[in-house]
Amino acid sequence: MKQPEDNKTIDLLTPQRGRKPLTSTEPVTDVITAATAAAYSRAASQVVALDNAVSAEQIDFSQWVGERLGRKKTADLIKKIADVSDLLELQQIKESRKYKDLRVSVGGKLLTVSTWDDFCTTVVGRSRQHVDDDLLNLKTFGAEFLEMTQNYGLGYRQMREMRAIPMDQQAELIEAAKAGDKQTLLDVAESLIERHARDKAEAARQLEEASQVADARKRLLDEKNTQFDTLKERLHRPYKPSKEAAARTAAEKLMLDDLHKGAIDANGGMNRIVEVMTDMAGADVSESCRLAAHNDLIWLGQRLAEVMRAHAIAFDLEAEVVPSWVREHAGKLKAVQS
Repeated sequence: MKQPEDNKTIDLLTPQRGRKPLTSTEPVTDVITAATAAAYSRAASQVVALDNAVSAEQIDFSQWVGERLGRKKTADLIKKIADVSDLLELQQIKESRKYKDLRVSVGGKLLTVSTWDDFCTTVVGRSRQHVDDDLLNLKTFGAEFLEMTQNYGLGYRQMREMRAIPMDQQAELIEAAKAGDKQTLLDVAESLIERHARDKAEAARQLEEASQVADARKRLLDEKNTQFDTLKERLHRPYKPSKEAAARTAAEKLMLDDLHKGAIDANGGMNRIVEVMTDMAGADVSESCRLAAHNDLIWLGQRLAEVMRAHAIAFDLEAEVVPSWVREHAGKLKAVQS
């Protein structure tokens, strides 16, 4: 048999004269069943549908961006307040964060938007602060109010002042806007703003006054506690009479002992009087009974005053019953409250 020459290919499959074509005897193993083919088909259909949906959403957003970039060259963006339809779209874009990684062509340069600030400046053509102000107006007043007032040419300062009006008073603004007259709306807004300013100033004044009263009370309470602690300390000190107040003779000591015993007995009687008067205050007694009790106490006070006056003892009942620091505290508190 003739050997093949080097660098030549021998075709074993093409029939040659006098020879039969060779056939492969190896089994075919990569067989795709009908079930596998159906699964592949379904998966491919889902991928195509998903690609179409995403692409459609991206196309819509890209078209909106393209229109917006084209409008930057027109006078539409000269308006102080954006159209309500624009605001609704911007609100949805901001909440969904569609602007992230958006690639736009501006002036022949391909730019990537990474922040809301970039989107407002590049695509919307306005500062982020102004766009956020408009969105806040939409949130505060609603689309209906902005639609009624979008041709009034209201500035950002005016809208900011109207946003400061309390919610319970903003209904008057909406009613004024329905009248369709800009001056009527401005007059009502000015009136509400002035009223809000007065209410705010009055609330601040009352708060300051309450703060001053609270501070004064705290200072007086601190003084009272200090004085009370001092008095309590004095009361708990053991009594040590001075040499001048002590008895010098046995006769003097006897007289002082008798006086001390009489004072103790009188104090016991006073305690009994206090108990009776307390019971009487909470009981249903006649007016004549109360008058009789008052007369008894007045007589007792007169008798004590006569004894002290007869022995030239100076005594101020109010000063002794109500200490000076308590009267001073009451006077200061009354002055603060007035």
